[in-house]
Amino acid sequence: MSALSRTWLEDIPADECADLLGSSWVGRLGVVVDDHPEIFPVNHVFERTTGSVLFPTTLGTKMRNALASRSVACEVDGVLSDGPIGWSVLVVGEAEELTDAATIAAATSLRRAVWAQSERSHWLRVRPLKVTGRRIYLVED
Repeated sequence: MSALSRTWLEDIPADECADLLGSSWVGRLGVVVDDHPEIFPVNHVFERTTGSVLFPTTLGTKMRNALASRSVACEVDGVLSDGPIGWSVLVVGEAEELTDAATIAAATSLRRAVWAQSERSHWLRVRPLKVTGRRIYLVED
């Protein structure tokens, strides 16, 4: 007889959510575009002092709608290599454009992968209103 499997969810404490946000460099930004949700990949860095997610973008749909929305959502997730365990951290907050050259330079220096950045790049910061995280386990009965 085969074992049944199910998932088990566990909340992740705030300090561990911060660690996971800092360890990840690829995530997604969710914004509302023309009354429907859209999700965009972002190559982000985590600003631990403010708990914010920062990423470069260009003047386009993502930036325009992020700045026009009352709130946006950033999500990062991962799967642990040593077992059937995954995690997800969600940051809901307000987007703002970064204009301070020192902040942009610091964020740029923290990037682990550069996808698309040019002289036309702008940086956005998502200031958190809510941060939640969950660990997901596959449990064999």
